[in-house]
Amino acid sequence: MKKILILSFFLLVFFSGCNKEEQDFSGEPTIEGYLIRVEDKEILVVHGITKEQAVHQTWNDLSKDKHYEAHEFHIDRFFESFSDFQKGDKVKVWGEGGANESYPAQSSLGKIERVK
Repeated sequence: MKKILILSFFLLVFFSGCNKEEQDFSGEPTIEGYLIRVEDKEILVVHGITKEQAVHQTWNDLSKDKHYEAHEFHIDRFFESFSDFQKGDKVKVWGEGGANESYPAQSSLGKIERVK
């Protein structure tokens, strides 16, 4: 009887984790700004800079003189990447889950949109 209860508990936990609902990304984005670093699975978005700054400066250059709102996002999914984006693109980005309290903050990518 005890084994059946333990097995039932583990099956319940397993199947409840498999039925996660998709997160809604229709509200305010986590950040809107310019991409200053674009790698295969990671981007850095900075708010409060110009396109020129995003294209011609690095994060180290920008962050040594002023404190900007910035957020780093990474992709955990296997077949996705940031290959369609480049340094200097203006984007809106929604994070998935919580953010690490670092500077810049870090999150998993939920959704990204290019701003025209």
